[in-house]
Amino acid sequence: MNKPDLIEYMLASTAHYNHKDITQAVNAILSAIEESLASGERTEIRGFGSFDLRYHPPHVGRNPKTGGVD
Repeated sequence: MNKPDLIEYMLASTAHYNHKDITQAVNAILSAIEESLASGERTEIRGFGSFDLRYHPPHVGRNPKTGGVD
């Protein structure tokens, strides 16, 4: 599911809000998560999920033809 799908799902689930209001709410939530991650914090929304950044070292690939490191 992407952001437009989420907005459409929420719009279909409620009759009290219009497309503009739901779009603003989704954008505000995603912006808060983005700012939290940018500052190095972990975000947890109970019943939905948690978001954090993890560093993974780059993979060292080898050329199967030459055996050299790429």
